[in-house]
Amino acid sequence: MTAKSGIKSAKELNGATICVQPGTTTELNLADYFRKNKMTFKPVLIEKLDELLQAYASGRCDVYTTDASGLAAVRAAQLSGKGEHVILPSASPRSRWARSCATATISGSTS
Repeated sequence: MTAKSGIKSAKELNGATICVQPGTTTELNLADYFRKNKMTFKPVLIEKLDELLQAYASGRCDVYTTDASGLAAVRAAQLSGKGEHVILPSASPRSRWARSCATATISGSTS
């Protein structure tokens, strides 16, 4: 996320649109996290990473999520405005999804 969004925790993502690859552990952990925290989200399921990142960069998703090492690699090598994308800290040490959460607010996004 950009620093402009002001979001500091996954607990602030209620109602967010989240890009995630289908059939992954991340997808399952994401749903678990939101259900346990009585939050809602809108998943955008895209299998191919390049298409998923394009959807994220275009603002179709508020958030892109995968495991922490994947987030760091994508942020370093594949996203424009590298300094604008923030990997969120874990909301809970027990939450598998929160430990691998990243988000970005693309300019003009209301999230």
